[in-house]
Amino acid sequence: SFSYRGKQLIWYDQQRFLDGRTYGIPVLFPFPNRIRDGRYLFDGVSYGPMGMHGFVKDEAFAVTPVHEEEGKACIEGVFDFTEIHPLFKCFPFSFNLTVGITLSPHKIRWEYRVRNTGGRSFGYGFALHPFFLCTDDTTMQVDAPYVMDSDANNLPTGRLVPVEGTRYDLLSMHTVREVAGLDSVLYREEGSFGCRMTSPGVARIAMETSGEFRHFVVYTPVGAPYFCLEPQTSSTDCHNLYALGHRKVSNLLIVNPQSNLSGWIEMEIQPDT
Repeated sequence: SFSYRGKQLIWYDQQRFLDGRTYGIPVLFPFPNRIRDGRYLFDGVSYGPMGMHGFVKDEAFAVTPVHEEEGKACIEGVFDFTEIHPLFKCFPFSFNLTVGITLSPHKIRWEYRVRNTGGRSFGYGFALHPFFLCTDDTTMQVDAPYVMDSDANNLPTGRLVPVEGTRYDLLSMHTVREVAGLDSVLYREEGSFGCRMTSPGVARIAMETSGEFRHFVVYTPVGAPYFCLEPQTSSTDCHNLYALGHRKVSNLLIVNPQSNLSGWIEMEIQPDT
């Protein structure tokens, strides 16, 4: 969790932690969100079963001590995935995932790097899943002109629908309560992709990302004390959409053997006066 000027902004729930559910700001990898029937296709081969949000969120990272660099507080975690891991048969690709967090007076920045340490290319999606504290007057805005059409299982079909005139139109500021009940994947094909939210009287938060983040999941459960704005490099069910030919909209990222891919997410936090 984190607080700003003594007020909590990221919501932590002890019971969700005890139940083994997501909370706080989990890291989602090698895919965000759900996959169809718990299985995914890659290079014509079906793998699984796997649960929601990948498996890295439940893993221990080797973490460096907090240290200072150029007046900023920094910490870094590394997770190595090899054939000795119990889930390697479900995701048979070796990798090294590094996540660094930098804290400065008004910014929190996450930087990630994926290194393929094996001999085969593989596809992945990376995301954060922050649980923001929600009050009746909390507002949000997302720079997304499209929403991904989904089926009865809330899995994307590959079709994009313009948000204008629909309940998914968050291009202007809305209170979270006004758009309660969403669990949707918003999409932007190109350009700056960010979102803004305000906790009135406490803080204004602007979230920006590097260019490979093309999706934001908006999750606003009715009556909950939280809401989620989840920046994702790839769509929900990204591997299966890619296998079906929806390569652009899935945005599955392919990392070649002994190569790296990287990116960042940044939250700028200012007082709301």
